[in-house]
Amino acid sequence: MSEREVARRVFAREFNDSNLQHGEAADRSPNFVVTPSGIICNRVFVVGVLTDVENIGAGGQTMYRARIADPTGVFTVYAGEYQPSAAVLLSTVRTPA
Repeated sequence: MSEREVARRVFAREFNDSNLQHGEAADRSPNFVVTPSGIICNRVFVVGVLTDVENIGAGGQTMYRARIADPTGVFTVYAGEYQPSAAVLLSTVRTPA
């Protein structure tokens, strides 16, 4: 079993200005984001104010889209059946948070 990548702290603008560098073609191989400053990350640590949460699920599925704002911009995050703890949090939190 391989270790998980370390989460990198990036600001919204830097993340949104990043380019995707595809990983290996193997099944379940990670994809990496390369930021303009050269940080290569597979996981990111997001900090900001949760400004909006919307249930965008269709047909009985639960899927949430949320906006997290930091001083440089906005992250858009999604949570659904594969992120159950995040989906529960987003379904109950009151914005702004």
